[in-house]
Amino acid sequence: MRRAGACDAFTLESSSRQKGGQPSIPRRIVMMMMNLPWALRCALSIVLLGVVFYVAWKPLRQQQQRQQQQDDDNQKNHHHHRIRKEPPPPTAWTIRKDLTISTGELPGYTGWARPEFTLAGYFEVVAADPEKDEQSPLWSIPPADGHDSESFVSIVVACRGHVLCSIDGATTTTSGGSTFFVRAYGPAVVTGRAEWVDTRNKSPASIVVNASSGYRITLGPLVDAGLYTVEVVLSFSRPPSVHQFPLTLEPEQPYTTNYEGYLLPGFPRLLEVQRETKDAPTAVSHPQLPLCSMNDLTIRNATDGLRQGRWRVVDSVRQSTLRTTAHQGKDATTVALSRYQHSYNSLGIVMDYQFVNCRLLPLPTPTLPNPLEHCLGDPSPPQLQQQQEQEPTKKMIHIILIGDSVMRLQYQFFKKHYMSEEHQQPNSTIKLDFYELYGGYFLTQLVNGPKLRQVLFQDQQQQQIVSHRIILFNTGMHDIHRLCGNEFASERTTYLPAAMLQQPCSQLYRAAIQDFMNIVLPTTTTISERPQQQQQQKPLMSMARRTTILFQTTSAAWPKYGNWGVNWDPRYGQPLPLDSSFVQDFNEIAVDTVASHWKEYQRQQQQQPRQQNDENGPVLLYMVDSYWMSLARPDHREINKLHEIGKKLSHPGVEVVSAMVRVWTLVILRLLCG
Repeated sequence: MRRAGACDAFTLESSSRQKGGQPSIPRRIVMMMMNLPWALRCALSIVLLGVVFYVAWKPLRQQQQRQQQQDDDNQKNHHHHRIRKEPPPPTAWTIRKDLTISTGELPGYTGWARPEFTLAGYFEVVAADPEKDEQSPLWSIPPADGHDSESFVSIVVACRGHVLCSIDGATTTTSGGSTFFVRAYGPAVVTGRAEWVDTRNKSPASIVVNASSGYRITLGPLVDAGLYTVEVVLSFSRPPSVHQFPLTLEPEQPYTTNYEGYLLPGFPRLLEVQRETKDAPTAVSHPQLPLCSMNDLTIRNATDGLRQGRWRVVDSVRQSTLRTTAHQGKDATTVALSRYQHSYNSLGIVMDYQFVNCRLLPLPTPTLPNPLEHCLGDPSPPQLQQQQEQEPTKKMIHIILIGDSVMRLQYQFFKKHYMSEEHQQPNSTIKLDFYELYGGYFLTQLVNGPKLRQVLFQDQQQQQIVSHRIILFNTGMHDIHRLCGNEFASERTTYLPAAMLQQPCSQLYRAAIQDFMNIVLPTTTTISERPQQQQQQKPLMSMARRTTILFQTTSAAWPKYGNWGVNWDPRYGQPLPLDSSFVQDFNEIAVDTVASHWKEYQRQQQQQPRQQNDENGPVLLYMVDSYWMSLARPDHREINKLHEIGKKLSHPGVEVVSAMVRVWTLVILRLLCG
């Protein structure tokens, strides 16, 4: 006799026939199962119950698995990559209080050969502004406002205890005094300059015994509140004057022209920039600042660029809030040359050059229209509120870049980011040309070319007249090296006249700048052309309705303190003239020459008949800085896979090139669209 159980549920009256017909399909299945053995009926019942449970439970389980996978991914990204999967950051960086550079996070001395003789150990701080305890390990100041010259940090250092410390009171850093590299980094990076002062004119409390001279160290604008590390590095103890180069004889011992690069005693030193109030932000939010005007963007002397801006820290790999555009959706653990060049795989600190009182336009992106394209059409870009009267014809501009390899980098950068494929066509509204002065100005104009007078007037035979021509010009690095370096003494005899060979390189450089200015703004006979050839050429201004000349100062080439990743040869030092301080001396010569020539040109134009002036288009001249913005960034130089020393010493990195291009591009936009 079989046992009764749960399986007997299938033997109920539900198995009876329906009246007047065949049983339904479910009932027929039940009837078939009733005829099966009891054990088999129990097994089939369990299977059917399992199928029903699986069908009901599967969607819920899938939802739980998706949620668990999402939680695991978020946990993994937070603890391992520390990178949030977010869309690209906004076009203007947002100020964050946690972004700063700690002491030692930027490289200092990096292993090149240095001479044993140095006066670094004989220097000390003799005065600081504001007047605080000079022996305190922490200086504290209110933030600078960028306008008042008194708000900039000033430190006086003096040399004592050595016979070579004393120099003539009339001597300056460009004619025999010590030279320095100055840097302060924290929430931002700024550089500084040193100028000779007479410490005997200070108050008695600031005078150091036996110190007849000192150097006032002025830092750039410290507008971002936070803790800074200040470095004052002695580059050369007693270098020869720039007017003595090229050197005919090696300096007598212990004089040396080899780079030293020793920190002065008491440095690095901490400097706290206070907040105006306890709850005040660390800096003015970048998007709130107005767009830079022509006065903000241009300079009037060789030191204006020091006060224009600073390198603001905008991203850091070691922060959990890292937001990077370098990965572009790829695995963040991948190491690549491009990410090394953009600091993500190298120092891990990303900076943006920001003006103190205004802002630059960001680079064009797929979501941010190209402002130059808007400017050349209708309407003007929304960032430029003011607009001049619309011209009846389509605007056609011709941008001409003239310079060395740093200008070539800017040319390539501008072409990549500001010129679409349509603008690179022959009939585009933008025409872009670059002429490289490889070897320096005189070597190209007298021998190798390109001959600037010829290329600047090559459009004369074309019927199409552009509405605006912009000439961006610089010559500097090659001139310094070729005209001042003893290694090029033999080469100079192949292209320079005998009379010019007897002149110092500083005077030759002044002549080179003067010669170029005479080509674009003729006032006197140029060196590179004969008088009759010059008279046959029409003025450059007659080829365009408007011509603007932009002179860009030479970038801070050959930085060594803070420059890293270079295959330094331990057998040799690096002598003058290959140093950033030497570049600034030549920038002062160039700026003075350009300004003087412009003044003379305007004077002569006022004396000419009005009818003759009306035949020429209006001419404008501006100067822009590239020296001070690049001097602050020895840590960011051009990098290739071989870490070539020439590129690392001569060329700035992509962040610096971007800032240079964005400055003069905004100048062009201001000229075209107000």
